[in-house]
Amino acid sequence: MKYDVIIFGAGASGMILSLALADYDFKVMLVEKRDLKKAYENEDKFCRAFALSYGSKQILDYYNIWPNLKKFTCPIINIEVKDDNSIFSLYFNSKEIKTSEPLGYMIENHILLKLLYSQVLENKNINLM
Repeated sequence: MKYDVIIFGAGASGMILSLALADYDFKVMLVEKRDLKKAYENEDKFCRAFALSYGSKQILDYYNIWPNLKKFTCPIINIEVKDDNSIFSLYFNSKEIKTSEPLGYMIENHILLKLLYSQVLENKNINLM
């Protein structure tokens, strides 16, 4: 089979890029050295989380990835940025910015990866190697 794009690495970025390109009818080969089924079954042991910016949410929504993720996310309403030893900080609040949208969203790493993996497997334009 001939591919338009070959992507090495089936982490979150590689899978999202594959899904986005497949949406434009690109034939994508996604190459990963790990056995993803086993890797993602054990991923929850690490209890990491992804912070998705509002812009990332818009991209995921555009490529129809967001609807599957939304119910597993938690909105980010406030953000405080601190430097290591500084007494100063920056504080962002979605209500002060006058937006009805959260500033971003949190999602557990293993949930994000499992959902992306299932969408990759279902996509006829993506071949996972």
